[in-house]
Amino acid sequence: MMAVYGAQAVASIPTILLALLLAAAILKTTSLHFNVRISLANLAFATGLTDCGMGIVAFYQLYGLTSFNDEDKLCDWVALSQTNCRLLRTVHNIGSLVVLTSLLFLAVERLCATVQFKTYEQHQNRSLGIGLVVVQWLIVLASQTNGVSGDARFPYCQGVISSPRMTEIFVGTCLIVQLLGLGAFVILVFINKHKMRTYHMNRALQLLSTRYQLNENVKTTKLMVPISAVNCAIFAVSLFIIIVFARDLPETTILTDASAHVMISIAPWLELLTLSMPLFTVTFCAVTVVYSPTIRVTMFRMVGLGTWAQSQHTAHVLAAENANAKNIYFRQLQQQWKRTATHK
Repeated sequence: MMAVYGAQAVASIPTILLALLLAAAILKTTSLHFNVRISLANLAFATGLTDCGMGIVAFYQLYGLTSFNDEDKLCDWVALSQTNCRLLRTVHNIGSLVVLTSLLFLAVERLCATVQFKTYEQHQNRSLGIGLVVVQWLIVLASQTNGVSGDARFPYCQGVISSPRMTEIFVGTCLIVQLLGLGAFVILVFINKHKMRTYHMNRALQLLSTRYQLNENVKTTKLMVPISAVNCAIFAVSLFIIIVFARDLPETTILTDASAHVMISIAPWLELLTLSMPLFTVTFCAVTVVYSPTIRVTMFRMVGLGTWAQSQHTAHVLAAENANAKNIYFRQLQQQWKRTATHK
């Protein structure tokens, strides 16, 4: 356990900084639609908050393991009551729930962008993005008022210890929601790609703003597919561990020698699983940098690599300018033909 907590403590600091850097870079990338920026930045901030919560728990446990030689004092430090355990894990729980709901709310925002692709870029509709984020945080914060509390003390601090069956149902439900979100992102990618292919035959899609919005829909939704897939994998492994290791724990756990051994056996696996959050943060950052050249340029500028990033981005900019020039030319040519036909 000391090795696992040590790994969590070491991993938490750089991933917090990485998540905050990514959130700032997303917010500064003004070429993205406002709703996409605020939704992705909210997700990046939530990953950093979760990593921070993991670090708080890890440093707390490490302090006790390294500071107390007396077994009674160490036991009193580690064996927290249900109320104190919930307080210790509050930051981690809030962050992880925001990450969970962010992917679902991002799917809703992408669905709105797909349905309203003709006017979404022009009208902005910032209230949608702000409203989704506010509602999401209100739901998460309200859920924290219904946590398990009590004076019962256990040798390991984790919510599954207090209510294993409810935790199993909750994680299973979260897995289903994440799978639905992943399916929604995949379907939206295909829908937007189909719309992109049909713009040649549909005059309503000839406008640059419409083409830009469809292209933005494809890129942003493709970005969310691997991120959502990683989250699904995390919840699937979590559910497997809970089913396998916590099946012998009753719903109202009473501390006995047998239940204590079950808690001790499940503790390393759950804490190893907690290390998946820094992995999610790194994956989120890597996928965003790879799939979004504009965010990549902004992020590299913030860390002093702006010249190299700009040279990599030049080809994308030139291609976009050439496409815009061609569209302007053909629109002017089309208007000229209309005037000629009118005169005739």
